[in-house]
Formats: sequence, structure tokens, C-alpha cells
Amino acid sequence: MFLAQAYDLFDANCVKAHNNARKTYDVDGVSWSESLAADALIWAEYLAENDKMIHDNATMDTKNQGENLAWFKPAKERCMGPKTPDCVTCEEIVDDWIAQAQNYNFTTGLPKVPGLKINQFAQV
Repeated sequence: MFLAQAYDLFDANCVKAHNNARKTYDVDGVSWSESLAADALIWAEYLAENDKMIHDNATMDTKNQGENLAWFKPAKERCMGPKTPDCVTCEEIVDDWIAQAQNYNFTTGLPKVPGLKINQFAQV
């Protein structure tokens, strides 16, 4: 079980990375939400304890929340400062999601070709 934590350097990196990506596409920025973080932590604990990688559609639907998931096997620590080989920054994760922009049709909001991944990009 994960320990609840206060807003930290990894979280700040997440907000900054999301807002930098969103600025590129002229979309308003986001801010940290303790309530959303608490919901995400509960779901992350469930996934880790059950070795699963699935979306929490029930919470997403009832609370009008979206989510992007990142999973590392073997597990990687969250960087709490500069990037080192043994940790991952949130910016790296967001960059992977943003790379899906090449698959996105900005006119229709659908994949350029059926089956191409765009969900994480669209969620950011």
C-alpha cells in the first residue's frame, strides 16, 4: 500500500509538463487537485495490488474524471528532482502521451487512421 503524500516535486513536474504541453495546443492550463490526487492514489493502489493496468471507468463516469495511466515493469521510482537513471520524471511520461499528437486529426478529434492511439494525447 502506498502512503498518502503531500504535493511534491514529482507532482509539480506533472503540472508543469501538462501545462507546457497544453500551451503548445493553445489549451488552458491545469492546477493540482488534492481530491483528484486522492482518487488517483486509491486506484493506483488497487492496480498495484492486483497487477492490473485498466482504467477506472466507474469513477471516470460518476465523477466526470478522465485519466492517463503509466506503468513500469520493473517499477521505477518517481524523480524528486533532476532525472537520474533509476527514476522517471512526469515530464517523460507526458511526453510519451503527447507523442500521440501525430495520430490525431485536429478537425475531427479522431485518429487519423482507425486504431491509432490518441486517447492519452486527447486526455492531456
